[in-house]
Amino acid sequence: MSETTLKNIALLIDADNTTPDGIDPVLTVMAELGQVNIRRAYGNFAKGNLSKWDSITNKYGIRPHQQFDVSKGKNATDMAMTIDAIDLLYQGKVDGFGIMSSDSDFTPLVMRLRQDGILVYGFGSTKTPQAFKAACTRFIDIDQLIKAAAAADDQPPPASSAASSVASASPAWMRSPTCTCSSTMRPACSAGTSIEALSDSSTITESPSASVSPGATSTSMTSADSTSPRSGMRSCVL
Repeated sequence: MSETTLKNIALLIDADNTTPDGIDPVLTVMAELGQVNIRRAYGNFAKGNLSKWDSITNKYGIRPHQQFDVSKGKNATDMAMTIDAIDLLYQGKVDGFGIMSSDSDFTPLVMRLRQDGILVYGFGSTKTPQAFKAACTRFIDIDQLIKAAAAADDQPPPASSAASSVASASPAWMRSPTCTCSSTMRPACSAGTSIEALSDSSTITESPSASVSPGATSTSMTSADSTSPRSGMRSCVL
C-alpha cells in the first residue's frame, strides 16, 4: 500500500513505555502521512509517573484507556493495546498504524499487521530493541524528533524579516527615496530629484501660517542652514 493513499491512521500509544514530550512532533510527522483519526493512549494513569498524560490527552485529542495492573510484574496494558489493534484491523477501516512504544513486546503485533498489507510506523526512543525497529515499515526515533523541534524553536527570526518589519513601520518619507512634489509647488522636484541630492543645497520648509492666501504656495525654498532636512522632508507629498 502506498503512503500517499493513507486516509485513516490509528495512533496507539503505550504510555508506560514512551514520553509525553514526543506527542507533538510525532503527530506532526504523522500528519504528513495521512489523517490520524484514531488516537488512543494506554496505561495505568493512576500511577504518579503518568500524571503528565492528564493534560496531554486533552490537548491533543487523545482518548485515554485506563488499565489497572492485574498483578505485579504483569503488563496488562500491552494486552489491551494489542486487542484493540487487532479489532481495528478486522474492522477494515484503518489503512495505517502508528505504534508509539519502546517495548519489543509489540514486535509480533507489528508483524501481524503488516501481514495484511498495513503500513506500520514505529515511534520509540534510541534504546528501542532492533527487533521492533526492523518489524516496522518505518521506525522514527522520538529522541531525535524532540531535539529537532527544540532546535527549531530556539532559532531567531530571519534578519530579512526583521528588516522588512522595521521598514514597513517607518514613515513614508523615510521609505521613499524620491520627492514627488507637484511641479507647481516644487519646479526643481518635478523631475523626481532625490531627497538626498536636494538636502545638499536646499531644504523644504513648512509654512508658519495655518492659512494660505490665494495664489501663494505653502512651501518655500530656503538655504540649507536655515532649517533641518527632516522638517523639509515632511513637507513633501509622498
